[in-house]
Amino acid sequence: MSDEEKDARVAPIVGSMHMGSSGRRNVNLQVKQPEQRRHRTSNVLRDRQAKSEKAKAESAAGESAEGPPRKRVLEDVINLEVLMQLKTAFMRADQDGGGDLSIDEFVRAFRGILGADLGEEGLRQMFMKIDANADGTVDWDEFSSFMLLQNQGKQSMLENETHAEYTEVADPGFNLEHARYEHRDMIDHILYLPQGDKWATTSRDGTIRFWSGKELTHMRTLRCGKAWVTDLGLLSRQNKLVASTFNRNIRIYDTNSLDVVGKLSELEHTVLSLDCWTHTKSEITTDRVATGDNGGNVQLYQMVERDDDEKVQSGDHWRLDRQWKVQLHSDWVSKVRYMSDINCLCSASLDRTLCLYDVERRGQPRRLLGHTKG
Repeated sequence: MSDEEKDARVAPIVGSMHMGSSGRRNVNLQVKQPEQRRHRTSNVLRDRQAKSEKAKAESAAGESAEGPPRKRVLEDVINLEVLMQLKTAFMRADQDGGGDLSIDEFVRAFRGILGADLGEEGLRQMFMKIDANADGTVDWDEFSSFMLLQNQGKQSMLENETHAEYTEVADPGFNLEHARYEHRDMIDHILYLPQGDKWATTSRDGTIRFWSGKELTHMRTLRCGKAWVTDLGLLSRQNKLVASTFNRNIRIYDTNSLDVVGKLSELEHTVLSLDCWTHTKSEITTDRVATGDNGGNVQLYQMVERDDDEKVQSGDHWRLDRQWKVQLHSDWVSKVRYMSDINCLCSASLDRTLCLYDVERRGQPRRLLGHTKG
């Protein structure tokens, strides 16, 4: 059967999408005739061939020409060479030798390195994200940790997109009015809250936002300061949310009032991942929180209600008592999860290992090796 006969028997349906006056997406379907399809196909093939030849020519010219290397931007892989470049610029800008930079010093230091990608306003916004304790300065540890975390998230997104295909689908419920409730930065975590049938999302914009379970309409925004919310967990027995932030804090929120009812501040390391569960042993039930941080540590906490005197003194109703701390990894712990079937914590790290650690007996961890990436 010839191409003309095939086209005569099959007329493809092609959809075009546009935004209506009401803000909703409309889908128009129209039937393309065989003759139109042949012309369009030939045009596409010619365009692809032209682009391919142009890319080859540019690649050959780039290899033969000698010029200055491309300026690194935020999307580049953060390796040792880039870190040394950033640290040199940081130390050069630290004129008083105090070990930290003000916002103006920060902008001057990195305008030539990151400014092409962000601009001065973007650099100032970055400074405010890193300066989680709002003291007006940023030290090298804060800056390098932020850059590595930012790069880790972007690399993960790029790798996932490489193996995925996306098809745009018309959403009859889309409304432009909802856009003003969106996060201002990447969403890192989504958590379902059965009580009240709602979803919670966390972002690097320092907020936790709540959405209705059915309509997915915005319900409320909980601001955690300027610090990046690194993870979020639920203790359903007590109706408590546990959130970790980039400025080395852990906060406990009541799921009904969303008030802070407990906290841990000024931790030694930044918690990157946490998990929550309820544990029962010998008819005693406890609420537990496990954390993994950028020091390679895994820690276990137990949530305990304070007595009346403590509540008056601290202002908090709950506290997290640390049960133990162990360094299982030589690099950042990117994920920690409790496995109830074997009563173990499983931790994953950028050191390219997985560790299984018995919560009760502890002892030596079981390590799973052979991973090519962290």
